[in-house]
Amino acid sequence: MKYIMLQIELDGLKMNLPIIFPKVLVHKDMVFRIQHLLGAEHRWDSEVVSAGFINMFTLECHGRSESLDIDSRKEDTEIIKRYECEHGLVE
Repeated sequence: MKYIMLQIELDGLKMNLPIIFPKVLVHKDMVFRIQHLLGAEHRWDSEVVSAGFINMFTLECHGRSESLDIDSRKEDTEIIKRYECEHGLVE
């Protein structure tokens, strides 16, 4: 599986928003579609902060997105593992 990590600001709080999707899709295309949806539906601006691949058994993030020319980050694994508890809030 692949993932992208978007950062959005909502009511003055910065949040990480992980998007996980199948390997057959392209990172750049997913970003375009998701950012269009967030802007059109919610009026949210977003920035891609990382992208790569995710092991769905361990939730370990690794690698990079060639189409976006951006790497995964070490903290992405923990952000995704703890998303249900912390909702992606950035300290």
